[in-house]
Amino acid sequence: MTALETSKVAAFNIVEPFKLSEPTKAAIANGIAGMAASLCSQGVFVPIDVGFTEGFGVSVMTYSPSSALCMLGHGNDGNGSIPSQGTIVMVQGAGGISAAAAASLITTPLYTIKTRLQVHLIFSLNIAIETITI
Repeated sequence: MTALETSKVAAFNIVEPFKLSEPTKAAIANGIAGMAASLCSQGVFVPIDVGFTEGFGVSVMTYSPSSALCMLGHGNDGNGSIPSQGTIVMVQGAGGISAAAAASLITTPLYTIKTRLQVHLIFSLNIAIETITI
């Protein structure tokens, strides 16, 4: 969350010079912040999970789009009104479902490719080791 909020402030400063509406600026800044936070997260979890050299690039390509889509909708409506609790729950629920569906459509094929590349790499290394030992 720290990476997300820090990135969000920097992204707002980046999009500030553009003549865009406040909701558009918020959506772009949140998308950029989501991708940056995902990159920071992958820098921590990939070395622990699969090894830094084997899966970092593919993991970033897999999870960054979903993080950007998820954070894209976390903006304000720009009119300053305070919505009711029920409206917030409905909007957050619908946004979460639609972001998850869109992210799944994008990332599932990338995840499959990542897994196949990792399995192919491991299989190739095993063949190389067997060839060297013979």
